[in-house]
Amino acid sequence: MDKVDAKSFFIGDNIDTQNMNFCVFFEYSINRNYVKYGELSLLNTFVELGGMSHNFDLVCHSMHYSTCPIAGFNKSSVEKFLFLDGVNDHIVFTNICGKE
Repeated sequence: MDKVDAKSFFIGDNIDTQNMNFCVFFEYSINRNYVKYGELSLLNTFVELGGMSHNFDLVCHSMHYSTCPIAGFNKSSVEKFLFLDGVNDHIVFTNICGKE
């Protein structure tokens, strides 16, 4: 695999990708969620996403890491990297983690 330029995942120059340890991309798959939740699947996903992102922040801070939730990401670049089609599977949010 070629080296990945994490800067291409985020919009703007204010994300310090050199010092982040890792980032988490949250995926929404309409095919898997719609069967279970019907028309409320996207709404339910956003509610669950908020809880997961908040827990991610709490766990990282308890281990003395800093986090940053980010909605400004390059959706098409990330989905291409993760082999998602962008039609049925979407990246909807991301968090980064690192030491200050």
